[in-house]
Amino acid sequence: MYGLLLTLGPLILSFGVLLAGSSLQIVLLGLRAPIEGISISWMGLVSATYFAGFGIGTLYGPRLIRNIGHIRTFAAMASIASGLALLLAFWPTHLGWVVLRLVTGFCYAGLYTVVESWLNARTPNDMRGRLLSVYGVTIFGGLALGPMLANLGDPSTLFLFALSSILISFALVPVTVSKASSAPVPSNDEDEHGRYGLVRLFRETPLGFVGAFYVGALQGSFISLSPVYGSSAGFSGDTTAAMMTTGMLAGLVAQYPLGWLSDRFDRRAVIVGQTLLGGGVLLLLYMTSLAGSPSIALALTACAIVGATIFPTYALILAHTNDWLPENSLVPAAAALLLINSFGGVFGNFAASWSMGIFGPGTFFLFLSVCNLLFGFFVMERMRRRQKPTGDTAAYDFTPAAPGTIPLGGAFETPEEREEDRLA
Repeated sequence: MYGLLLTLGPLILSFGVLLAGSSLQIVLLGLRAPIEGISISWMGLVSATYFAGFGIGTLYGPRLIRNIGHIRTFAAMASIASGLALLLAFWPTHLGWVVLRLVTGFCYAGLYTVVESWLNARTPNDMRGRLLSVYGVTIFGGLALGPMLANLGDPSTLFLFALSSILISFALVPVTVSKASSAPVPSNDEDEHGRYGLVRLFRETPLGFVGAFYVGALQGSFISLSPVYGSSAGFSGDTTAAMMTTGMLAGLVAQYPLGWLSDRFDRRAVIVGQTLLGGGVLLLLYMTSLAGSPSIALALTACAIVGATIFPTYALILAHTNDWLPENSLVPAAAALLLINSFGGVFGNFAASWSMGIFGPGTFFLFLSVCNLLFGFFVMERMRRRQKPTGDTAAYDFTPAAPGTIPLGGAFETPEEREEDRLA
């Protein structure tokens, strides 16, 4: 494992630094929007276009890797993302941010695809779980660190945009100077694992389909709009940054215990418990906030609950989906789940920003609560209609709960390598 970390550590480190720059950018946009006169509703559109770009990137990212390879794709996407971080300061208009975030989403989809397919190709089966844990902690660390960097400067100046760009640019260094060989470039031949229709996925696992959409809606709206909520509620930049970091850290802490429970009990019961608990507490917190101005303690508590109940859910949904699908369908199904997750991010940002714009910023947590409760009731209905799977079930993976992550399941493996994975 030590040798593997020496080989793949630079790639993981690069991605952690890159995500720190990305999460700083998200908080910065929320703080800068009121200064530029960009409304909450427009910020919802800006955030939604990121996920739209991400969805497009999931379709074309693998093709780009096939054409130019992993390292060149990583360098190109990171370089573009770094430039876009600066352009956000130079083009601070409604149209400008919509266009720039759309392209940013496309770039990050390519970056995620490069990193996760590279790690998958170079990681032996008996070490994959441990490496995935290191990768997941690094992702959470980067996403949690970025918002705190917003305290280093004034959002009305160029400094924080430049800092985001610098971090993304520095992320190129470990990958490009590493002596480790990149993953083999996949062939252009489409095999039987190449496609998996959304209709087929819904037919075979309705809970997986709806769950991926739900996770995208809530994760996407929380990550993109919690800074907008904090700024609109009158909180300082420090508090606004702390809200997002609190949610990330709570999600990290909750990952293992929820995964442990899901491997020993019906995964759906675990999902019901966390969604109903989270939805109920968030609803209570929202009703409490109606009595007066929201307090900092109340906002941080709500963010911790959101993080603990939303961010671990993608891995649970993925594990549940794998319980029901045949072995040769897992990789294309994971790609379909990722696309649905992007659709959810688009919807969540539109719906949450619309409700905040009409009924006030406080409805942000009401939106999260209602989504949690509705999904919890849906899972209960699926439990009534369908028994839990019998026999061996898929093991829970510490899948990073970030916007758009995919499992290390062999998206670019050859059929022979997949057969070796199945027999291992």
